[in-house]
Amino acid sequence: MSKKLTVLSLSILLASTGAMAGGDHESYNTTSVKANDNSSYDVMGWRTAPYMGVEVGRAHMESTPLSSNYNTLTPYLGVRFGPYWGLEASYTTSDRESNAVSSSRFTDYNLDAMGYLPLDAAHRFELIGLVGYGHYDLHASNTTSDDDNAFRFGGGAQYNFTNHVAARVLYRRIETDTAVLGNTDSYTAGITYSF
Repeated sequence: MSKKLTVLSLSILLASTGAMAGGDHESYNTTSVKANDNSSYDVMGWRTAPYMGVEVGRAHMESTPLSSNYNTLTPYLGVRFGPYWGLEASYTTSDRESNAVSSSRFTDYNLDAMGYLPLDAAHRFELIGLVGYGHYDLHASNTTSDDDNAFRFGGGAQYNFTNHVAARVLYRRIETDTAVLGNTDSYTAGITYSF
C-alpha cells in the first residue's frame, strides 16, 4: 500500500513537470490580476505567490505500545513557484489521547516539496503531490516518549475559489525507523490564503 502511494505522489510531481514544459505560463492565477498588481514574477514570467493556511485533521499512529488516533492542527507557510511547483513548511500538534498503556500527544515540523497538476484551463481544480522531510516527537506520560527524523509523502486535491483563497484536502504517510513512533497516516482539510 505505501509503495503505491509513493508512486502516486511521485507521479503527480512528475506530471507537474510535464505540464510545466508544455503549459500556458500566464494562465496561473491571472483571471483577476490587475495591471497595478504588486505580485512578483520569476524569470520565466510565472507568478510567485507566498501563502499561509491552516489544516485540521485526524491522524492514526501505528505505534507498538501506543497505537492511537489523534485530532490535529497544522498551520503552514509556503510559496508557489508558478502553477506547478511549491515549497511548504508546517508544524503539526495533536490533542492528548489516552489508552490502557499511557496518554500521549505528538508534534512534528516538516518541509515539503509540492507538485500541482491543474485539471482545468482556469487552474481552479488541482491535484497535489508532496514529498517531504521532518522531525517527529511523541510525548507520552510514561517512558515511551520518542523522536525521529523521517520522510513523508502524500497527495490530495485543491480548489481555488479566487486568486487568494483555496480549500484543500490531503493524505500524508509518515514512516519512521522507531517502533515507538511507528508509522502515521493523516487526513486533513485546510484553507489557504495566497498573497
